[in-house]
Amino acid sequence: MALKTVFENENSRSAVYDEDKLIGECDFSRQGDHWVIYHTEVDPQYGGKGLAWDLVKCAADQAASENMKLECTCSYAAKALGSRQEYQSMLINQRELDENARFCGMRPPEKKDN
Repeated sequence: MALKTVFENENSRSAVYDEDKLIGECDFSRQGDHWVIYHTEVDPQYGGKGLAWDLVKCAADQAASENMKLECTCSYAAKALGSRQEYQSMLINQRELDENARFCGMRPPEKKDN
């Protein structure tokens, strides 16, 4: 199994592939001075591998490289990015999103120290 996470500017998403098969995506829309991450999904057969975080991180890192802020209406992305100090400065409307995300019941993977 050769998994590869890529940023697809033309599709406004980050995506993860198993060989040529799309198995997950993190979708966003461009809204002037910021991006809105509105959907993250991974094929259930690939669950538990941290791929949702990889997708959100890929999109967030690309946004950062373009000096864009992020608004997360996707509850997973809101919780995952909101729990990491290194992304705090780029998040907008986070307090309201934190409140909404807690109803999702999802927890981002634990931060690994490198």
